[in-house]
Formats: sequence, C-alpha cells, structure tokens
Amino acid sequence: MSAIPTDQGLDDIQARADAAMEWDYIEEDIVEGGMYISRGGQWFTPADEDLEFLSKARTDIPMLVAAVKTLKEENADLKARLEK
Repeated sequence: MSAIPTDQGLDDIQARADAAMEWDYIEEDIVEGGMYISRGGQWFTPADEDLEFLSKARTDIPMLVAAVKTLKEENADLKARLEK
C-alpha cells in the first residue's frame, strides 16, 4: 500500500463516505445475529453503502493517516530547507 493515496483512491474513499449514512452508534445483536446503526435515536439495518464504508475503513484510515504523516514530514523538510 502506498503511503500517499492516488487521486482515484481519494475519490473512491470520498465516494464511500458520501454514500454511507451518518450514524450515531453501531450495535451488533449477537442473539439475533444482526448489525444495527442508530441515527437520531432510531435503529436501522445498515445499507450496502454503509457496510462497504465500514469494511473499507480498516484499510482507508491507516492509509490516510500514513499519507498525512508523510506529507507533514515532507512539509517539515521543505520548511527546514527554506530556513537555511
């Protein structure tokens, strides 16, 4: 995995985030075997877009954090060069 996501990769992440419902809370019902999300005090079964967003978050978040760290390091290096 590249430390800096491609433009297409960023567009894909944004599209998943835009398609997913905003929710307050996620709960898994072990007895019933389902997953539910809460929004405004009402419970919903997650839509496919919500499940895709959740399943991709495990790789999207670390990639985005790594990208921010890399860009911050590059920025600090460029600032140090300019100060010389």
